[in-house]
Amino acid sequence: MVRWLGGEGEDNTATILVSLCSKEDEVFRKTAISSLERLGHFTPELALPLLENDDPEIRSMGLIIFARLAGKKGTKRIEALLKDSEAKVRLVAVKCLYDVAGPDAIDPISKLLMDPQPRVRLKVVESLAGFESERVVTFLLQAALDSEEEISRLAVFALAAMGIFTPELEKLYIRIMEKGMMKPELSIEEVDFFCEMMGILKTSHSKELLRVLILAANSGSRRLRREAITGIDSYFDHQRLDAMRQLADTDDLTVLKYVALGLGEAGDPKGVIPLIRAIMECPREVSRKAREFLEGLADVKNLPFLIKLLQSRWSSVKKFAAEQIVGMDSPELIDPLLEAIKDRNVDVQLVIIEALQSFTYDKRVVNCLLKTVGKGVISLRQRAAEILGNARVKEATEPLMRVLGNKFLRKKAEKALLRIGERKGILEVKRRKLKEEFISKTLSQHGL
Repeated sequence: MVRWLGGEGEDNTATILVSLCSKEDEVFRKTAISSLERLGHFTPELALPLLENDDPEIRSMGLIIFARLAGKKGTKRIEALLKDSEAKVRLVAVKCLYDVAGPDAIDPISKLLMDPQPRVRLKVVESLAGFESERVVTFLLQAALDSEEEISRLAVFALAAMGIFTPELEKLYIRIMEKGMMKPELSIEEVDFFCEMMGILKTSHSKELLRVLILAANSGSRRLRREAITGIDSYFDHQRLDAMRQLADTDDLTVLKYVALGLGEAGDPKGVIPLIRAIMECPREVSRKAREFLEGLADVKNLPFLIKLLQSRWSSVKKFAAEQIVGMDSPELIDPLLEAIKDRNVDVQLVIIEALQSFTYDKRVVNCLLKTVGKGVISLRQRAAEILGNARVKEATEPLMRVLGNKFLRKKAEKALLRIGERKGILEVKRRKLKEEFISKTLSQHGL
């Protein structure tokens, strides 16, 4: 019966349903209020008893129904429930007043910024942030100091979106950004707001902001990194250079270019590694400038310097060092090279093999090359075979014989075996050639 009344859509039906909402039976009350929600338009005043119902759930749902029917004309009635004893009702009152009253709701709902319930205060801030009015600034500044972090954060974000700056806000902006930069991932919205904050604070030049900009330049967001560089670049020389030193380990090529060329131009020794990385990793024009700066900072043929570079965690730096070492015959380079060849980067391994070419008189180097011939990337195995052959390393004979069956290694291995000159190696090469010629001739005779 109650459900059927919900489909009639007349004032008489509304009156009956409203009265049923006061029944003691909970099932009656819930069914009646649900039917009222589905009911079409009826006189708003008929819903007023719902706003005084003893059940907070009925008051809340009744308020939604009343606001829908009365619109802006019901503002005063809705405002009255901002003082309701139940937080749930106050929450609904804030939303309804925001929906029907527009900017006129700013003053009434802002009074709930002192509400004892954080969720009510949060709803107020969410509503205030939705108004495009300067009148909300004062209230958002008040909310920015709220003891609840989520409320304060929301208010600060709203103020940032409006471009508001005060000395007190500067501290809040910096605090929120600093905490945000520690997160492994940032949402698009957070990135937007942090960029807004950086733009607002661009004339600050405080130490605290510089610290945050350094964090941003190391963040996972490319956009934040770019904004951070712009911010850092506006600082005085000594502060800017200090920031660059702290960014020397960056993985971002744009940041790397900025740091390398900045430190290089200043003649700062901390720029050596970034400059080498820029030479190896950045586009040609940047690489060229970086090389010019590096020449003024370091002797790239200095053995202790090269040994230190081989121990770098950067593959590009190891490769740079190995390129300088190729052709050198200094035994103190053997151990660092053998350690550096463990790098996973194939290009690095290949250059280090070239550098090891000068040390085939050392058993450790020979063992390393033999191991390389046996397995791994073909280009590395080919080059190791060539080097062993050129050096006429007799111990390489059997390992080279074993790889003759690999079509990608056969020519290199054959040539190496012939250069080494061991009888068994030469015979194996000849035997394979005769076998291949016989097979080829047999197939030809059978028309295959």
